[in-house]
Amino acid sequence: MLRLLALAALLCSQAAMAAEAPALARYRLLHAVPGGPEVDVYLDGEQATARLGYGSLLPYRSLRAGLHNFKALPSGGSTFLDDRDAIFEAGRDYTIALVQSGGAPIWLRILDRRPEQPGGHVRAVHLAAGAPNLDFLAAGQKLATLAYGQVSRPTPVTAS
Repeated sequence: MLRLLALAALLCSQAAMAAEAPALARYRLLHAVPGGPEVDVYLDGEQATARLGYGSLLPYRSLRAGLHNFKALPSGGSTFLDDRDAIFEAGRDYTIALVQSGGAPIWLRILDRRPEQPGGHVRAVHLAAGAPNLDFLAAGQKLATLAYGQVSRPTPVTAS
């Protein structure tokens, strides 16, 4: 009987710990402003990374699901380029891209869809502000026609 009570208490404490575990999302940062300055990135007022340069794509990091604030500050500067709030859903992956829009850098939140099939996949993102709709090709096949800010679905590809 004592063992049964101990087991029940252990199961209840594990269930309580699981209920208290925060729901997490993941994000990664991309600097996609050609000729733009290196930036220090702030997440909810705390510096998340320093000197993020053009073309840099950082690995995924976890954060609690919910509303978060991202700011971009030119490294060594004092005026933020963009200050933007975004909602992150638990269990989802996002790319937070610094892009050019209307002459000023802004944050663009992109939901990273996980492929339904195993193997290699390619996905296109149109990040050229002011450019017309673009056709994206993969292995000679048209992947998608996208307008600025649009993202294609993951498309399976085979190694050649």
